[in-house]
Amino acid sequence: MKPYLVRLKSDQKNAREIVGFFVSPSLDHLAAMVDESAPPEDCEYRELGPGGIFWEHYTGSPVPRAEEPDWDTLPEYWSVIPPGATLSQRWDDMFRTADDQLAEDALWTPLRWDNG
Repeated sequence: MKPYLVRLKSDQKNAREIVGFFVSPSLDHLAAMVDESAPPEDCEYRELGPGGIFWEHYTGSPVPRAEEPDWDTLPEYWSVIPPGATLSQRWDDMFRTADDQLAEDALWTPLRWDNG
């Protein structure tokens, strides 16, 4: 299993917009997971090294949840993930300024998926 950061390709309407962080045993599995939120052929990925996502303060959100939320009455932008997540320094380094990032575009690989 490897961790990946996935974003939209630079030729897409929302160029370089983050799609998500994923952990996957293969690129086919990665593409299948990405397909839940964006067309894989519109995306590119980068393998992540050591790092993570964490919360600096108590969240009040136990895992597993004590009960399921009322899915019919949730606010529009509700998330099962508590707000205020922070990236570890190594992963945060991948979110550089635009000038720095342009030089690193070569580190991103187009995501391909043969789902047939």
